[in-house]
Amino acid sequence: MTYESGVFKYWDTFVGSANFSGSEVVYYEDAPIWSMNYVGCSFLEDTSAMFSFLTEVLGHVTVEMPYRGPAFYRDGKYTYVNEVAGDFDWFEGDEKIYYQEELIYELRYHGGKIK
Repeated sequence: MTYESGVFKYWDTFVGSANFSGSEVVYYEDAPIWSMNYVGCSFLEDTSAMFSFLTEVLGHVTVEMPYRGPAFYRDGKYTYVNEVAGDFDWFEGDEKIYYQEELIYELRYHGGKIK
């Protein structure tokens, strides 16, 4: 997936589906300036509802915490938890989704500025 706005370009590539790995890169004037790598897995046979919830969560990203989703989000029986250490320059994090009390998805990520 690619998104462009003026001199900025965002590029996200991934492989897999229930178990997956990917990379996001932000370019400024065609030079990479920031990157994040991630690997995740779902513990469900049917992932469609869970990934719909995750898409909803990722729509709530804030400027203060631009790594994946917010620290906490709940909608009905689904709960999203995102713990991150570091700052925009150098960070690592872990996001989880629970259905009721059961862990159904986990993703680990890390990244930062590119110089």
